This record gives sequence, C-alpha cells and structure tokens, in this order.
Amino acid sequence: IVFDPARPQRVYATGSREPAVFASDDAGVTWRAADRVGDADGLPAGDVMTLVPDPDIGDVLYAGSDTGLYVTWNHRAIDAGAPVWFRVATPFDGVAVPKVVVQKTADGRRRIHAFTAGRGIWTTTVTADYFNDVPRSQWSFDYVNRLQAAGITNGCSVAPISYCPQQPVLREQMAA
Repeated sequence: IVFDPARPQRVYATGSREPAVFASDDAGVTWRAADRVGDADGLPAGDVMTLVPDPDIGDVLYAGSDTGLYVTWNHRAIDAGAPVWFRVATPFDGVAVPKVVVQKTADGRRRIHAFTAGRGIWTTTVTADYFNDVPRSQWSFDYVNRLQAAGITNGCSVAPISYCPQQPVLREQMAA
C-alpha cells in the first residue's frame, strides 16, 4: 500500500493477481481498479512488485513488475478501453523490477532509479509533463500545472490527457 505524498487521501495497492493495481481517493474506504485483466491496458499479467506516485504530477505512477518498469499518467481512463500503462524503455527489458525510487533534484527534475533483480540499478532523468498539449516552453506551463496540482482542473480529455488551452472554459467546467 502506497500513499500519494501530494494527496494523502489517495492510496494505491498492488498485488499478484489481476487486476494488480488498485486506487482509492478516500483513504481506502472505496477502491477501483487502475489495471485491467489481460494485457490490453499495457500492463502485462503478472506481479506488480512496487508502485511509486510521481512527487509532483498527480496520476503519474511508476510500476515495477516481474516483467519490467511501466508508467501511467492516465490510469483514470482505464474504463475508456485505451492502453493506460506504457513500458519504460530500459537496458534490461523483461527483468523484474522489485523497487523504484523517484527523487526530485535541486533543479526541479525527477530522477527515477529502478532496482532490478540481478541486473543492477538503472537511473534516468524523467521529464514527463501532466498535459500533452502544454509544453514546458509555453508561458503558461507553470500556471496550468499548479492548477492541476491544486485539484482545480484535470483538463479537457483523459485519453490522451490534454488541457486544450485554445478552447474556452465553460462556467460549469470551472464550477466542477
């Protein structure tokens, strides 16, 4: 069981049966699957050994499994039928990853450390952004991501996750 450091009410649990990843937004009172049975969601059948929420970007999770390292940034779209988990390209594909650590660096970037079963440690810099259509170079990047982190907006689309900065925001969307 893992608590999201940015949102203490959000809890994740992993297991060895499918679905292998579950999420709760109410501190574990109710649970929903963040993984589907089978490989259609991108996360192969098997044991999810560790799960780590991104320290800054809500809904981004890193999963170490018995078949490798995976990431999702839209597990809430699991019911839409689209793949929501993606294999992280590593030099050790197919090797079990029993531990993952995400470390925030002084310059605001994230380093991910994947500890493997018998192949050593792999480290890389993660530059994932929450919204696909708001690049770091855009003037509003920090503002939009702060709105998301504060729970004010989740954007306009979940598959792929988009903010849609060119579309008007309706009154009912802001009130939601």
